[in-house]
Amino acid sequence: MNLTLPRRLAIWTAAVAAVLAGTTHAQPAPSAWPMYHASSSHLGRSAAASLAAPTPRWSRALPDSIWGSSPVLGPGHVAYVGCMDSALYAVYTTTGAVKWKFKAGGALQYSSPAVASDGTVYIGGMDSTFYAVEPTGMLKWKFKAGSTVRSSPAIAADGTVHVGSGDQNVYAFNPNGTLKWTRPTGGNVRSSPALGPDGTVYVGSDDGFLYALHPVDGTVVWAAALGSGVDLASPTVGPDTTIYIGATSGLFYAIRPNGTLKWVVNAKHTMYSAPAIAPGGDVVITMGSDIWDLDPATGKINWKFVATGLVRTAAAVAADGTIYGGSADGNLYALTAAGALRWTYLAGGPVYSSPAVDADGSVYFGSFDGRLHSLGSSVVAAPDTRGPARLALSVPTPNPTRGGAQLAFSAPAAGRGTLDVLSVDGRRVRRLYDGAVDNFTRSVQWDGRDESGSLATPGIYWAALHAGSGMVTRRLTVVR
Repeated sequence: MNLTLPRRLAIWTAAVAAVLAGTTHAQPAPSAWPMYHASSSHLGRSAAASLAAPTPRWSRALPDSIWGSSPVLGPGHVAYVGCMDSALYAVYTTTGAVKWKFKAGGALQYSSPAVASDGTVYIGGMDSTFYAVEPTGMLKWKFKAGSTVRSSPAIAADGTVHVGSGDQNVYAFNPNGTLKWTRPTGGNVRSSPALGPDGTVYVGSDDGFLYALHPVDGTVVWAAALGSGVDLASPTVGPDTTIYIGATSGLFYAIRPNGTLKWVVNAKHTMYSAPAIAPGGDVVITMGSDIWDLDPATGKINWKFVATGLVRTAAAVAADGTIYGGSADGNLYALTAAGALRWTYLAGGPVYSSPAVDADGSVYFGSFDGRLHSLGSSVVAAPDTRGPARLALSVPTPNPTRGGAQLAFSAPAAGRGTLDVLSVDGRRVRRLYDGAVDNFTRSVQWDGRDESGSLATPGIYWAALHAGSGMVTRRLTVVR
């Protein structure tokens, strides 16, 4: 459906009026990466130079896994990230020390925070609650939705905060917590809204539609039927206002700002993240174990890079075109603009948390082992951020394996622990041990079978040792 000129003028006038009226309100934080995928349009692009090598600056141990929540950056050299222990953490980027933590009512598993210019931090929880947190770490306000809030919030220029929910609604909140508008859709909205230059809100729903919503009242400007759920991936609005989004069908779409199809590419894998726009305009997408670079005019594949594990993070792109992406194989990959491997950095567990890039080029990301990592061009003089003594888990032997592997483990203090074999998406395949742990080294043998007794399919797995508030993982490859 084409937008009429009056309708275009109405959107533009309303957006300008909202910006002018909202100058006293909290706008997006003036930082290099204040919300999911860098900006409200989800470009995923940094103006900073890339890292020539992945020099670790610090690694902050948190009590539980960092899953799909991705770090963002706020004023005062602070990074924010959600954790599976149901807490939002504020961490100093200079040292890795925790400034504060805010305890939510459920796991902050998928939603990435967004930071406003007044320091307010917004994030959605698996307890069906959307939170606004003061810059001191105290609750400012909260809203109870009808289902989980996996969507990452987007802050408009006037301070309006947009977020989706599993209750099939898209919500717009004023900075003071009052509801500005609600837009029902026909399916779950796990997709994170992206905003166009005129304020139009773009978001996908499990009903198979990509919606364009009016920023003032949430009315539907148009809805593009894409034939399959587009609620897992999030849209990106390109510099020419083309909207890009992936679907559960494995199709990746480029949609014109009037809602008509520009092109479509069959990527053959479900997409979970927003695409990035490289400095030259190329579209960078992630799905399966691949990172692809597409021509923005035609969708033609310029190059493909294949990792050794699933790539579910959104890519981040530096000023020179270097691409950063995390993988379930535990690596953060850095690729050249031409798709060649530049370097890798191995974390202690799968990386589902999308990288954020600071103004100095430093890169931040979370990992499944419960650590928030900071990489830079030089080492920061910082206090020890390793946390308490860590659990010990041996490298599986043999690895790769055709039928099983032996693992040894211990803990720094007596308590109870579990040792599991996990799939790359975090699902438990087999529990190997559940009992007492201490500084005595124990050994267990995995026979290569799942809980039902069936042989595990070939692929990458993770051995995960949990005890107390700690966790350590080891990669394990099964071949046949």
